Amino acid sequence: MKTLINKITLLALAVVFTLCTPIDHNTDVLEKLQKDRKNLTQSEAYYLGDANGAGTEVYSLRLMSTDVSVNYKIASQAITENAYAGNGYVIYFELSDDVKSDFPEGTFVYDNSEKPEAGTFSKVYLIVLHDGAVAADAEKIGLSKGSVQVTKADKNYQVAMDLTLNNGSKLELAYTGAVVAADPTFVRESLKTETLDWEMTDFSFKCQNYDVSRPQDGVMDISLGTLTLTGGSGTIVIDDIVDVIYPIGGEPSRLAAGTYQSAAGHFSTGEIYKGKLYGSYAINGGSASFGNIWYFDDAKVVVTDTASEYKIVVTATSVNGTTITATYTKTAE
Repeated sequence: MKTLINKITLLALAVVFTLCTPIDHNTDVLEKLQKDRKNLTQSEAYYLGDANGAGTEVYSLRLMSTDVSVNYKIASQAITENAYAGNGYVIYFELSDDVKSDFPEGTFVYDNSEKPEAGTFSKVYLIVLHDGAVAADAEKIGLSKGSVQVTKADKNYQVAMDLTLNNGSKLELAYTGAVVAADPTFVRESLKTETLDWEMTDFSFKCQNYDVSRPQDGVMDISLGTLTLTGGSGTIVIDDIVDVIYPIGGEPSRLAAGTYQSAAGHFSTGEIYKGKLYGSYAINGGSASFGNIWYFDDAKVVVTDTASEYKIVVTATSVNGTTITATYTKTAE
């Protein structure tokens, strides 16, 4: 099943990249690009498996300058790019290697064929954004040949790109920093496991009644709630918390005391329904643009409500093994 999801996700990403990649233009921004070419400060990488059907291990790498961001939209069954935003430039390419690793190292030459061989890089696009333009309004710079050298020193990677553009000019780009290859099914979740402990400063809770047993009869059976915790480290979203029905206008403003646990295929009170590919998650940034995201494979919410305090503790494990504990405490005044 996961292999099928991977293929679907890869196809979706390919469509997104195609839609976000503008056609070639005669650009007058090369001079500025030359000045800013050492300003690559952000990376995003994914392990794509044998994406080209060439018997190779393929890794994507996107490098961005400081003031560029990728805006993502999270939905129940998909996470998509809204486009790029900001001012600066982005280069994207895929590396093909003959072995699976944390991230490939070595020298890779440009290959524009349908099935790039090991030791090559392909599917390149380089775009320049200006005046806050989204990708559709950006300048695309075509590539005719080049090489990419990847080396690792301590925890950082060095990526040196020696490129020849379609107009014959030379362009050298460089990046030094972290590169962590993630699973493309779960965009922005690192394959590296971590243990995170967050203190949360605020919360919100919303619920709505649903008819799940016999949808055609219109009789409400349960309510499904969404708990959102926010704090300096990021945001936690626990979706589809199953509870009893509430009268219209009498929905609670906060989750009742009790223990709520993830469960698949059920709508029992006190469970967190796992019916969505991207249901509950944590992000270490805003809802539109963020650094990392952790998709919860399992989650538990414990709420205590006493005369002295209201407390929410979330413990969760992400799909790739990161454990997150988030605590919100409000003392009585």
